Formats: sequence, C-alpha cells, structure tokens
Amino acid sequence: MIDRRPKTDDDWKEARHHATALLEATNLLQMPGRAVAQPGEKSENPGIEEGPEEIKALMDADRASWVKYTHGLYDATKLMLDAIDKIHADQMLDLGDQLDQACENCHKNRAPSQGPVLLLDSAVVVLILIVISLLEEIAHHVDAAVAGMVEAGQVER
Repeated sequence: MIDRRPKTDDDWKEARHHATALLEATNLLQMPGRAVAQPGEKSENPGIEEGPEEIKALMDADRASWVKYTHGLYDATKLMLDAIDKIHADQMLDLGDQLDQACENCHKNRAPSQGPVLLLDSAVVVLILIVISLLEEIAHHVDAAVAGMVEAGQVER
C-alpha cells in the first residue's frame, strides 16, 4: 500500500482545496436552469446513462428532490472540510461513509415519472463532470491517513 496520507501542511491544503471545490460544486448543482453539458455534447456511455437533455429533464421534473440531495452532499462535504481544517484524519475516515451515502441517496431514489430509472443514474454525467475526481482525491487522503495512523499504532483497524 502506498502511503498517500496528508503529511505536510501543503498536503492538508490540497485536501482542503479539493473539499472546498466539491462544496462549491454542490452550489452549482442547485442552480436552476444550469446546463448539464456543453451544447451538442452526448453521453459517453449510451445505454448506461441518459444524455444531457434527459438528465436536465429529470432534474427539472423533481427540482425539490434534486435540491434535497445536493443539500445532503453539501452537508456531508462541509463536515469533511471541518475535519480537514482540524487535521483530523480518523474523523475524515468516518465522514467518508457519510459523503458516500450522500451520493448514494440519489442513486437509491427513483425519478417519479420514470419507474425503474434511478435518479442519479440519469444524472450521473453531471456529477461525474463536477465531483468524481475530487471524491477520489479525498478518498486517497483519507485512506492514506488512516493507514499511517494504523502503522503508527494510533488507531486500530
């Protein structure tokens, strides 16, 4: 296992930068009328995810739920940011589950008019474009921090 936990002030600043970007992305996700893709852009995974037009229609059809889910993502990200500011790696690990759950909450809820279609599966392009690299970077920092703490005997796995 490669130790990628934040070790220096710069590492923690980078983690904070990524968490802040994710926090701000939740604000962008809530903006009414926001385009979900560039004009003419198509789904990179047709048959697995809908195209931008369908995604936008689903977001607009149940705006209240969409905003509720983005608020959940904001809240979980804010807690993560607070843990980063405290340089509290084990709290980051605990909060990683909440951050993941905030994303999964959208996956689990169906668009009202679409029957078996999952809301986030329909909007996954939006979230991937905005947040996936940020989540991966935060996850690397959390995993590395916990691994380092386990090796140092500060916590038990």
